[in-house]
Amino acid sequence: MRVGIVGPGINQGGSSGNQAFYYPSHGMECKLVSSTRTYRNLHPLIKKNGFEAYNFKCGKGIPLSFIDYNILSSVIKWSDIVHVYHTAFPINDAAAIIAKFIYNKPLVVTTADGIVYKGLRFRMNSYIPWTLADRIISFSDWEKGWLSSIGISRSKIITIPLAVNFDRIMTVVERQNEEKISSQNREYVEFIYSARKHPFKNMLMLVECIGEAARQTKVKIRCTMPGRIADEQYFLKVRKLISKLNLEENFNLLPEVTFDELIGYYLKSDVLINPAILGTFDVIVLEAMACGLPVIVSKAVGASEIVEKEGCGFVVDAHDNTAIVNSILRLANDDKLRAEFGQIASNAVNTKYNYHAMIKEIKKVYLDLTLTGK
Repeated sequence: MRVGIVGPGINQGGSSGNQAFYYPSHGMECKLVSSTRTYRNLHPLIKKNGFEAYNFKCGKGIPLSFIDYNILSSVIKWSDIVHVYHTAFPINDAAAIIAKFIYNKPLVVTTADGIVYKGLRFRMNSYIPWTLADRIISFSDWEKGWLSSIGISRSKIITIPLAVNFDRIMTVVERQNEEKISSQNREYVEFIYSARKHPFKNMLMLVECIGEAARQTKVKIRCTMPGRIADEQYFLKVRKLISKLNLEENFNLLPEVTFDELIGYYLKSDVLINPAILGTFDVIVLEAMACGLPVIVSKAVGASEIVEKEGCGFVVDAHDNTAIVNSILRLANDDKLRAEFGQIASNAVNTKYNYHAMIKEIKKVYLDLTLTGK
């Protein structure tokens, strides 16, 4: 089976298109077409896996060139299935139109991580790929409901949760395993917040809740925060609040780190916490789970459905300070519960939410389309 993949987020971490590089081991050939920003992260993976990939310098407000159009058309003509990862770029609209109106190819569209989040917050650029798709893959049941609410037929929406490269994470874990410090020998119970530093991520409330939990227990609590600063002014408010509440010893603020470094921080932590007000799927939840961390996550995060289903942490309302504080205290005060949740989390990612499991489900969608034609 030959699959033309258009516009996925691909990087060396856990982005939504990375699983494509494992397609050959599942009996599928691939050609990739991506944006300039994506392509910068793509080089090591292309070199390693020998994929045919194309880089288009298109983006918001930047149309496809004639050369780009011909390349995209040739990839779609070559394909048995066209799979578009729906981001707000003209390449996605063009791929959907070429696939359905010129070559009549089966079209699968994935609600790429973040698109529904952006749809709630910003004006969507285009609904063309969704309306033309034969099947739509959503990353959560919440996304499925949202798509249905804007007029997309539920019958063509299939929920396949995002996944992570469990094998790669375990390679990093094994390499850094000697740095794993037993929680019994640590001075603090270590929480980690690894999402972007952005107002939608609810960091001010997180600071308040960590502070309140620290006041209510004799256990020393600290929260490490690696990650990109997406809003400088907001992050300045976070720093000021930490200082105002005298919580400098309870927070470790770090810049953006590499994927391997992030796994190292997970290994040195006890609990992932992510109380976002609005969120994407947030694949960081699965990365932390793979490392054996229990999770406190808000209902706004797509991966909360997995946490709830697997029973490996607490799902809270992002606006409920009391629920967040109580969840922090439950896990800070109970080593046994942390270990139990952590084991469930790691097993779940290993068996259900890894790339190979995800690809098997996606391939079922492809086969159904190629066999039935609808």
